[in-house]
Amino acid sequence: MLGVLVGWATIFAIPTLVRMGVAPRLASRAPWAGFALGAAWGVSLAFSRGARDALLYTCAPLVLGGVLWFVGVLAGGLLVGMGLGPQLADYVPLAGFAVGVGLGCAPAVAWMVDRLDTRRRLR
Repeated sequence: MLGVLVGWATIFAIPTLVRMGVAPRLASRAPWAGFALGAAWGVSLAFSRGARDALLYTCAPLVLGGVLWFVGVLAGGLLVGMGLGPQLADYVPLAGFAVGVGLGCAPAVAWMVDRLDTRRRLR
C-alpha cells in the first residue's frame, strides 16, 4: 500500500524534475522508482521499529497540517461571515497548515533532543 501511495505522490514531482533538467523520459519513470521505494519501506515496517518511527515523523506533520488547514478553511469562512475581508481570510488556512506542520514536527524534535541528551550523559 505504501508503494502505491509513494508512487502516486511522485507523479506530481515529474514537472519539477523536468524543470530541474532531468530528461522527460527519465522523469516519467520516477513513479516506478517511488513505487519501489515505497514498497521496500512498507516491507521494512514489518521488521524495523526505526522504519515505523520514520514513517511517523514523515506523515505526522502532513496529516496534522492537513487537518488544521481544513479547520482554517472553516474558520476563514466564519471570519468572512463576520465581516473580515476575504483577502485576509485567505491566510487563515495557510496559518493553520503551518501550525499543524509545526505541531506534527514535535515528536521528531523531542526524539532528537532525547538522543542528544542521552549522548551528553554518556560522555
